[in-house]
Amino acid sequence: MMPLLSNDYLMEIYRLKTLVRYNHRLRLTNESVAEHSFFTALFVLEICDKLSISGELKAKSIEYALLHDVPETILSDVPSDVKDLSESLRMLLQTFEDSFMETNYPDYALYNKDDEIFAIVKLADLYSVRQYCMVEAALGNKTLDFADAVNERIDRLEKELIKRFTAEDDCGII
Repeated sequence: MMPLLSNDYLMEIYRLKTLVRYNHRLRLTNESVAEHSFFTALFVLEICDKLSISGELKAKSIEYALLHDVPETILSDVPSDVKDLSESLRMLLQTFEDSFMETNYPDYALYNKDDEIFAIVKLADLYSVRQYCMVEAALGNKTLDFADAVNERIDRLEKELIKRFTAEDDCGII
């Protein structure tokens, strides 16, 4: 009998545990992509609960949070500030990530094209970055110059989501 999950798949996904995020920065602690994905999924759950998001949107958001960085098994972690250096690089990486997801996770490949799912997961992703910055700062790391920008993006996206979902709730949609 053929196993449900191949050994190749198990080994490929295990890479998420060994891939270190923020690999181009001075840091006091390491965070793996697997740890980040777990925190992102947990934060999606909390965000959905706080905004009274349930059902299929909540489930799909959690699924996408767990999968959103799986292409890094091939690409490794390319931090946002590196992607910001070149629009061509950002587009190339996005094209690869889209292709990877379409090939390996076709049922989930379009989640990043869904504005609501993408916004919820992006906010959770940013909360995970904030969490890491807070831990590093608490340990004495003074080199994380991107923490303020992350907080600004969180504030902006959070306001957007609150407005979107509380406006719908006021209309009786949720």
